Amino acid sequence: MDIQTMHERFDSTTTSSNERFDQLDLAQTNTRTTLDDIVSRLDTLTTTLTELQKDYGGDTEQEDGDRRGRARRVRRPSHDSFAKIKFKIPSFNGEYDPAAYLDWELEVEQKFSCHD
Repeated sequence: MDIQTMHERFDSTTTSSNERFDQLDLAQTNTRTTLDDIVSRLDTLTTTLTELQKDYGGDTEQEDGDRRGRARRVRRPSHDSFAKIKFKIPSFNGEYDPAAYLDWELEVEQKFSCHD
């Protein structure tokens, strides 16, 4: 095998590796964007829930006074459906294998997609 052939093989391998890394980078960017969207929605839902609980608590305190005129404290259970979601994220054991990483990332993304 001459140097020219080795150089061509190296260039071919480098090109395909760069293309694969570009795909991985795009997939990671898409996953990060999706994760940021989920976090933003959770923050909005939490804020809305907190405001609703404050409004509801203020209304019931005026109606539920006891005989001495003190307001009773009524605790309502939290109905935040996202608070109880727990995932078991599979560990990634592919080390430097891009195909194994993409498979792992797809599996993790599917877990999050089930709860959208």
